[in-house]
Order: sequence, then C-alpha cells, then structure tokens
Amino acid sequence: AELIVYSAAISKDNPELVRATELGIPTMERSHLLGALTRKYENVIGVCGNGADSDVLQEANAGSYDLLISTTASDEINMLTCFFAKKLGVENTVARVRNPEYNDKSLSFMKSQLDISLIINPELMAAQELFNVLKLPNADKVEMFSSHKLEMVEFKLKPDSVLDGLTLIEIRKKFPIKFLVCAVSRGDDVFIPSGNSIALSVVLIRLI
Repeated sequence: AELIVYSAAISKDNPELVRATELGIPTMERSHLLGALTRKYENVIGVCGNGADSDVLQEANAGSYDLLISTTASDEINMLTCFFAKKLGVENTVARVRNPEYNDKSLSFMKSQLDISLIINPELMAAQELFNVLKLPNADKVEMFSSHKLEMVEFKLKPDSVLDGLTLIEIRKKFPIKFLVCAVSRGDDVFIPSGNSIALSVVLIRLI
C-alpha cells in the first residue's frame, strides 16, 4: 500500500495504523485527503451539512448539477438526498445502498417512487462478479443486461476445445443450449457470424 486513509472515528492507537507507521506507510485522515484532492481542481466547493437537508442542497446550488452521487454510510440518507436533489432539478442521481435487506424488488420500487436514476450496492456487485467467475471460470468477461435477465459472455476458443472446427449450426445441434453468438473477433477483425461460420481456435467469441 502507498497510503492508508482513515476516518476521524479511528483512534491513533488503532493496530492497523500503528502497523502502517512501523512499516513506513504514510497515513492521512479522510478529511485531509479530500482537502488535498480539491486543491487540484479549480471548480470545487465544499459545503458542510447533511445532504438530506434541502437547505444544504440549495446552499450548494445542487439544482444546477448534471449528476449527484450520494455515498454516505446511511442508505436512507443517500436515497433521501437523491430524492430532494431530483426535486431541486438535478438531472441524474446515484445512491449507494448496501443493506442486504433491500432486495431487488424493494430497490426497484424505491428507485421508481423516489425517481433515483441508479442505485448501486458495491457488495452485491462484487458478489455477482465472484459468482460469474465461479459459474463460468473460462469466460474472459461476463456482462449483465436487462436486470440480470440477459448475460453476454466473452471467451477465447482454445485449440483443444470441443468447439474447434465446428460450424455454429453443428454446435447448436450438438449442444442443445439456448445461446446466440453475437460477435466473433479474430485479430483486428470483428464480425457477426452466420450459421455456417466455423469456430476456430484463437478467436474471441461473444455470446448471449
């Protein structure tokens, strides 16, 4: 690690901070880091207060923003901040919601009712990425679409693959699995295959 950032709630005798000092790793309080970052930019302002307070948002001139992102430790404050910001005229709002008790159905309802552009759960996203790795260990990339109802998988065909040399029609007959090959990359060339296209090794295949 090049830098350890800690909050004001962490005491100086915290074992991790003490160990970082012993190892010669620089440490910085979060507020000091934010100050250092803002000094690098001209158009930055700091407003002290609760983001869920409409007066604070108005003081910060939030109504002129194109985007507001709320990432406090409280899920409810994040959603309320986005709700008030949208009422003040912010075009897009993003709220971080980490409580696992908020399932997809409840989050979808709140997103709609509070008019929040996007709700993000970092832990859930990390768990989904881990699940994709375990489910498709040979995939280079897995992208989810349409509320996880559709997934696009990208993988490189290896020389010893059972698919090597087969046409897409033959693959469909041999493996009765619902899929659609939407693109194939070979070197610098990318093309949309037909049923007679042959799967060859050292190509990148994207399928849905």
